[in-house]
Amino acid sequence: MKLLILSDGKPGHLNQSLGIAERMAEMTDVEYALVEIRHKSKLRDDLLRVLMRFLGWAPIPHSLARSLLIWSLTPESASEVPVNEEFDVILSTGSSVAPVNLLLKKLIGSRSVVSLRPSPTGIAWFDLVVLPRHLWPKIRRRNIFRAVGVPNRVTPESISRLRERIEREMKPPPRPRIGVLMGGEDRYNTIRIETAGKLIDTLVSICRDLDGELFLTTSRRTPDEVERLLEEKLSAEPRCRMLALARRGKGDIKDAVPMILAMCDLVIVTEDSLSMVSEAASSGKKVIILKIDRKTRRTPRRVKMYREICRRCGAIMCEVEELRGKILELGRGAEVNPLRDSEEAAREILSRFAGWG
Repeated sequence: MKLLILSDGKPGHLNQSLGIAERMAEMTDVEYALVEIRHKSKLRDDLLRVLMRFLGWAPIPHSLARSLLIWSLTPESASEVPVNEEFDVILSTGSSVAPVNLLLKKLIGSRSVVSLRPSPTGIAWFDLVVLPRHLWPKIRRRNIFRAVGVPNRVTPESISRLRERIEREMKPPPRPRIGVLMGGEDRYNTIRIETAGKLIDTLVSICRDLDGELFLTTSRRTPDEVERLLEEKLSAEPRCRMLALARRGKGDIKDAVPMILAMCDLVIVTEDSLSMVSEAASSGKKVIILKIDRKTRRTPRRVKMYREICRRCGAIMCEVEELRGKILELGRGAEVNPLRDSEEAAREILSRFAGWG
């Protein structure tokens, strides 16, 4: 099977597509090409999205489809789009690449697959749409694959291999390890300095009681004052084995998440990050989804996804004040069932479009 992956340049979106592609390649012979899509301007990007929302169903002439690509994309990007090659499936994640996916489908006769709901293009004209739990439509549609979380590149097998390599090279002492993937600010949530302080004190206390180690990374959305507090309290803390601060450029930011998933027995993820929660739940590790401060009374739709992850995977969702008890509860041998969203989406694509069973 030949697969074309369209990227919008955002690592989180690309990881979703690559997660599916890599699982497909494990199941059968898959050759894939990757093209980054860049628009001339945000206005042309938005107009193309709206246009394909209304024309996605139409048999657009090839000359018009080519003209639309040339009109919207930068000359360099347009020249890299393989309009004369044959591909079985076009796969993309992100709203800005979705209309390009549809135009190429019309040009080269491929099947079109997207992860997440592209706005405002919508989902009606794609052959398959991979949607996490909180985006499932009320009415069942034939072109919807119902995932639980967000597809990603993490598998229990890859995490196990990484852990074996790290242990072989670094020979760390056999201690309990707690990992923290900290996000922060979005439209629903934030982390106040008081909450961060309670979290740090709780984690350090538990690590001391268990003779354990703490691994922690932040994200670009973590408030600056929270990162300052983390640096002040944990830089010299002997129980903190790894501290990676994204906004301050401290620590091995690039490899922090896979390192934490590989080395830690339990992973705590703040509720604001869909992708980090999905990666943690896919790793085969025990997971706590940590509730943080709310900016609004409105409950985010992603909570539906988290409840499903808790039900299927044995994860726990709790407040900072409940954290000590929940860590001890999971430490008593709770059963873990990893998410397999990327694998199941890959299997669905092969089943539908490659006659693979």
